[in-house]
Amino acid sequence: QGCGCCVEGDCWAPTPNCPDPLDIDFNFIRVGDCPCEPCQLGCVVPVAVPPSFDGNTCYDTCTWKPAPSSITIGYKESLCPERCDSTFNSPDDATEANYCDVLAKLDERIAKAQQAILNPPDPSDCDNPPPESYCFSDCMTDHEAVHVEQLRCMWENMESEIIDALGDISIPFDCDSAKTPEDAATAMNEQVNNAFKTANDRFIAEWNDPDIIRNQEIQAHQDTLECLQDLRNRLQEHAANNGWECD
Repeated sequence: QGCGCCVEGDCWAPTPNCPDPLDIDFNFIRVGDCPCEPCQLGCVVPVAVPPSFDGNTCYDTCTWKPAPSSITIGYKESLCPERCDSTFNSPDDATEANYCDVLAKLDERIAKAQQAILNPPDPSDCDNPPPESYCFSDCMTDHEAVHVEQLRCMWENMESEIIDALGDISIPFDCDSAKTPEDAATAMNEQVNNAFKTANDRFIAEWNDPDIIRNQEIQAHQDTLECLQDLRNRLQEHAANNGWECD
């Protein structure tokens, strides 16, 4: 190959092993709670630091290249139970005494979800909201899960860009300073860190783009609407089976 080291009288160089194409697994980890805006019942926030990655490298013709097989991306996620006087998740939680109040609250939340699909609200545009008499926390959890899935999709859509950036990084094989994969990982660490920082900066910019936020909220509120409507249907069926009625 035109490069190598003399080992016990023989020429030696690492065996070429660079994958083509490079394949990266994305690991998404909830790292803690996020503070809810005044009118939010839950939140999902990406962490500001770039992803962490394994230090894998590979060897090509006389050069080392970064070859991380996985990157780990943290995010914060919370519900805001302090905004709720009580929670309701199943028709089995209903009693004849609270059925009508729960049904009325469900109708109110369904109407809000329908409106939010047409005009997503700004969660920060609210002061001292009153607590909710009933929160439907399973639907709240589903809403935030949609945002986590959106975060995952946005990162995975950047995979080819990340691979291209890593492909521009390499160092020459050197018998003194870059002879082993560990040597190569140390030598390229700063460049690889910078590549992931650039990717993270782009992700944060897109995540905070007003148009993207609007589309993401529409998707999440659509999921919420479907969850609430399903819960309402099951509640009415449960009430009918028990002979409960509202005036």
